[in-house]
Amino acid sequence: MVITCCHGYAYMQVAATDHDSEAYGDVMYAIVHVSAAATDKFSINPQSGLIQVLPSAVMQRGATYSITVQAADGAQGAMQRVSQAIVEVTVQASAAQSAPYFEIVNYTVAVSEGTPVGTPLVKLQARDLDGDTVSYEIYPPNTDFAVDADTGVVTIQRPLDYEELSVRHLSVRANDRKTMPVS
Repeated sequence: MVITCCHGYAYMQVAATDHDSEAYGDVMYAIVHVSAAATDKFSINPQSGLIQVLPSAVMQRGATYSITVQAADGAQGAMQRVSQAIVEVTVQASAAQSAPYFEIVNYTVAVSEGTPVGTPLVKLQARDLDGDTVSYEIYPPNTDFAVDADTGVVTIQRPLDYEELSVRHLSVRANDRKTMPVS
């Protein structure tokens, strides 16, 4: 398998099935080995089996990695069944080797309902290892808040009403205009 790697992106999903019932049939995934001592370059979602290149990974064009993935059922001890597969990854050059990523993925901000429209709440920061300019956008669009596309500063767009909604969640994407956006 030849992969064009983009940092922070899932690029392959492994899947295993177990026909046992209840928790015994739950499959959990883990990376148990990566060639070239490169365990710091990849991660796997233990529930979904989605393999990602980590944002901090430095990878050379032409490098090849063998990732040993283990799938284990929900049984314990001697009853547990496991299976392993090897995923081969070859790094190829792309227009942008890395997508921007957020070093802090969750921000919590306390805002009084009397805070004036236009008040800056937080400055988001995404990094791009290629040094590309990063732009920001709220996704999906939101009428309560705005984000400055160039600076990442989030502001209030309309008066907030605590009785209407006491907690608001906001997703912001970072884009370097070369790779797919990341949230």
